Amino acid sequence: MSEPSPPFAFFDLSICESQPLSAALGFLTEVPDPLTPDLPVYMLLGHCYRLAQSGTLALTDTLVRLHRMARSEYFPEPVDSTLRNLDEDFYLAHNEIHGTVAGVGQKFTDYLSRFEPYAPDISTRNA
Repeated sequence: MSEPSPPFAFFDLSICESQPLSAALGFLTEVPDPLTPDLPVYMLLGHCYRLAQSGTLALTDTLVRLHRMARSEYFPEPVDSTLRNLDEDFYLAHNEIHGTVAGVGQKFTDYLSRFEPYAPDISTRNA
């Protein structure tokens, strides 16, 4: 809705809720810019950023969980590497070896902010 003239496929997708799943899948194939395996991860990180901004996200718990997910699920290598480094920083800060937990939380929030454009718009789903 924020696009001045979005591709027509988005109109079909926005009103296909009452149609069969096969129709929705057909509309998805018409969406420009092919989906990549990285997109769901970027959307998750963008959503985490919005939750962090609203204060409803426990940053360090989320960091640890995302790092665990990255070890067992597909995460793009740069994301996996960054989460691994942030998790190590958190371990060092939590054990009072180096840095602070608040500092790691800020670095994590700064990193998540890169993915904010990918965050799904779920405000209309809760209405």
